[in-house]
Amino acid sequence: MIEEEYTIAAAYRQNVKLHLHNGEVITGKAELSGDLHKAKIRTFDGVTWIPFGDIEKIQRLILLH
Repeated sequence: MIEEEYTIAAAYRQNVKLHLHNGEVITGKAELSGDLHKAKIRTFDGVTWIPFGDIEKIQRLILLH
């Protein structure tokens, strides 16, 4: 489920908010990558790789005009 939602977000270049099992929240733009076990997020600080197993919940942030 997490991987599927992430793949959809990355395909549409959407911003996401990832809630991790340790309580941390990471917000950034989802990007496609060749690693099937990690999410690639472009944040303000740069690119971050997060293992899908560390993600508790994903929210796709969609801008409505």
